Amino acid sequence: MRKIKKLFSFVNKRLLRKAFILLMVLSIYVPGFLSYLPQNSAPVLAATQTYTSQADFMAGKYEFNEIDPLSSAGDIQLQADLGNWDASAPAYLNHNVNTNTKLIRVGNFLYAFRNRQLGQFVRYDLSTREWKEMAYTPDQPYEVIDATSNHTDTIWAFATRSGRKHFLKYYVPTDTWTYLDTTPLTLTQGSTLQYVAPNYVYAFQGGGTSFWRYNITNNAWSQLANAVATCTNYCSLEYDGSQYMYLATDAGAPDGFFRYDTINGGVWVAQTSMPIDGAMNYGSDLIKAGSSYYVMRSAGTNTFYKFTAGTWTTVRNVPFVTTYGSMAYDDANNQLIVMGGVGELAYYYPATNTWSNPMTGPPANGYQTANAITSDGAGNIYMCRGQTTTTCYKYVIATDTWTATTVATGTLGTGTSLTYVNSKLYTTRGATANNIYSYDGAA
Repeated sequence: MRKIKKLFSFVNKRLLRKAFILLMVLSIYVPGFLSYLPQNSAPVLAATQTYTSQADFMAGKYEFNEIDPLSSAGDIQLQADLGNWDASAPAYLNHNVNTNTKLIRVGNFLYAFRNRQLGQFVRYDLSTREWKEMAYTPDQPYEVIDATSNHTDTIWAFATRSGRKHFLKYYVPTDTWTYLDTTPLTLTQGSTLQYVAPNYVYAFQGGGTSFWRYNITNNAWSQLANAVATCTNYCSLEYDGSQYMYLATDAGAPDGFFRYDTINGGVWVAQTSMPIDGAMNYGSDLIKAGSSYYVMRSAGTNTFYKFTAGTWTTVRNVPFVTTYGSMAYDDANNQLIVMGGVGELAYYYPATNTWSNPMTGPPANGYQTANAITSDGAGNIYMCRGQTTTTCYKYVIATDTWTATTVATGTLGTGTSLTYVNSKLYTTRGATANNIYSYDGAA
């Protein structure tokens, strides 16, 4: 029995010794082995997705009415990212806006009447600098286009032919037009209107002194006492936001400027007349910015007027010549937005009397030419207008100034082309002629 106990004792010691050695080996090699096995990672939250409403979807950009957002949402697919161009200035529409147009700001968007034959209505996104085609006006606008807005969700407009009484409302959230109560008398080219919060739209018939007020709640026009001021062909109303409404009109010599009290009896008071006879034209909108009022003369010029504290002054010229066009105010960024007759846009900053376009355009436009602009390589640029004129300009980059050169020897027409060689400017006459003229740039 004693021998058996000794045997077990000996075996137990050997087993314990081997177990100890095994544990030591495992403590060295097992952690390394485990590092190769899949590890448990920290919990990761699932990605979240916010779904927009149908109204948000409707407010998106779908070009040229190619997609019906009400019934074919599934047809819209993301395009491949092919890159993009960037620019510091606003994006031009690059289409003519014709004689009568109007630019209206609603929130972060600008709305404009573009094509008077078709009633085309477009929208510009101030953030993305993109244009979008909206619902066309239900009537063919031609001589009569003017509009006003509450700047949140509604635009009221005259957009029709002369001799009609159509009055329209555009509701921004649904992109829809509706006819409202017809005007008391037929409209003419000089018709203009202005929203006065919270419930009225004031309007001139145009071509005279007939003055009306529209009650938004009742959808009804009423005839007011004829104005002291006359609104003829080019007129624009603007409200100061509290009490007074101003009228700029081409009636009078120089053009007239009047103030109307919307609270105390509706009294008209003549203000300081505009700087010249002819200050108001196709592209002339009266727009309030801060405590001042601005007017773009248009009429083939780049003249820009400002009215402050009873005095008219001429401020820095529009960067491009305008004949047609319109203007709106972006109060969030304290900038005026000017649209020219071929859809060009520029921002004017009242605080600094500067424009978004760093360079001033030529005094008059040119078109139907070939290479109509060239450089002498010494800081000067030359341009000829063509259009059967003899007019050419020299632009000095350092001073941002344009001056007319000596007139060309003959009229320059379609296909006129310029080049600068050996200190001389050369131009072809164009218009099927074979003449070539030279000009000494130093002269």
